Amino acid sequence: MLFRSLGCGHYGCVFATRDDDVVFKLTTDGSEAQLSVILLDMQKRAYAVTRRGLVRYHGTWALPGERHGGRVIYVVVRQAAHHVGMDDFNPRQVSVPGSGLKVGPDSWLWYGYRLMNTFPGVGPATAGAHIAEFGANLMEFLRFASVARARCVNRDWDSRWAALQRGVKGDDEEFDIKGLKGRDALATALHYCHLSAGHLLNNPFGVYVGAVLAELLLRGILLADVHANNLGHIRRTGADRRLEGQPVIIDPGHAVLLKKEWSRIEVPEI
Repeated sequence: MLFRSLGCGHYGCVFATRDDDVVFKLTTDGSEAQLSVILLDMQKRAYAVTRRGLVRYHGTWALPGERHGGRVIYVVVRQAAHHVGMDDFNPRQVSVPGSGLKVGPDSWLWYGYRLMNTFPGVGPATAGAHIAEFGANLMEFLRFASVARARCVNRDWDSRWAALQRGVKGDDEEFDIKGLKGRDALATALHYCHLSAGHLLNNPFGVYVGAVLAELLLRGILLADVHANNLGHIRRTGADRRLEGQPVIIDPGHAVLLKKEWSRIEVPEI
């Protein structure tokens, strides 16, 4: 049986299935496979993070005996997405009123803008302003997440968890942003990750993406590489149809584990 490729990245490719709402990915990224197992478990427990801001996972397995470049191959089965990424290379760029942005017409951003523009009390300029703010908040989160990721190298589990607890419970007076290079750099970076996720939560366009980043951080998982091309849209059904146009995270990117229990999760063989 042949499967149609929907796109490839550095570690793997996504393929369509006979079900339009289901895709699978072949990847050699073990951390991605492990994270998808963790997220699937969270979804089974009906954590809020799993419903509205993240694609739904159906299963993840290692392929026994299969290797690519010496690395184990994993298959990740998840919910399909549409209007994925920013459509950066499309020559038919369109301007988003009120934002100063130009995007591809098949991007998640333009799709979301067109729907948000129709909401009661939201006009083109207001929708554009929300989207511009969303982009700035996401870049802010990524900036601090990259610092935290680097500061986790060679850190033991206890110090990672302690830094997270300090970071989310502290206030701005305790954590000077200049401290990103100091002794408490990890706690400081995590503090500002927490704040940035809160800024996304308060944005009408980014509330569910912000909810994922905030809830996972509090549970000891930092998504350190959720950029614009890792976002998209999913088919909304039932009561969630009113959320059509709200972007979701379709590829969680590099996850930094801050709690030891997550490191014990293993990917089963198929």
